[in-house]
Amino acid sequence: MVFQDPNVQFFGSTVEEDIAFGLENLALPASQIRAFVSEALAVTGMEKYRYASPGSLSGGQKQKAAIAGSLAMGSGFLVLDEVTSMLDPRSSTEVFNMLLSLKKQGIGLLYITHRPEEILAADRILVMDRGKIIADGLPLTVIRELGLDHGLFELPPLMQLALKLEDAGVISLTGHALSPITLA
Repeated sequence: MVFQDPNVQFFGSTVEEDIAFGLENLALPASQIRAFVSEALAVTGMEKYRYASPGSLSGGQKQKAAIAGSLAMGSGFLVLDEVTSMLDPRSSTEVFNMLLSLKKQGIGLLYITHRPEEILAADRILVMDRGKIIADGLPLTVIRELGLDHGLFELPPLMQLALKLEDAGVISLTGHALSPITLA
C-alpha cells in the first residue's frame, strides 16, 4: 500500500534502508534483499537517490521511493491512495506515468483518486458517493452513464469537449482504457 503522504511510510534513514525495511522483516537473505532493492530502485528511476535521506527528497521523489518500497515486497499488486494529490503538476505527471508503465509490466494497481483526468487510464472504475458504489465499469461508459452534470467530479475541459463532439458525431471514442480519440 502506498499512501497519500509518503512521509508516514518512511522508516529508514536512507532510501535504500527504507526499501529494505519490509524485506528485512521477512528475514530474507541479504543478497536477495539487495537484489530486490536494486530492482525496485531501477523500476522507479530512483537509483541515484539510493543513499539519500527520504526527508531530503522532493514530493514526487518521496512518492516514488514509497512506491519502490512497496514494489520490493514483490506482491505484484499495489494499492495507491491519492498518491498524486499532494504533488505539483509535473511531479504528479511523472508519478502517474511511472504507474502506467508498471501497469504495462503487469503490476496490478488499485488506484484511489479524486482526479477525473486520471480515471481515463483505468481498465475499470468504481465511483463512490458517501461510501456507496454508484457506478462500476469502463471509464467512458461510467462517465456516459453518470452524465456531465452529476456533480460528483468535474471532467477536464478536453474530455467534456470530446464527449460533446462524439455526441455530435464528429469523433468516436472507443470506450476502453487509454484509448485515443480517433476521427470518425
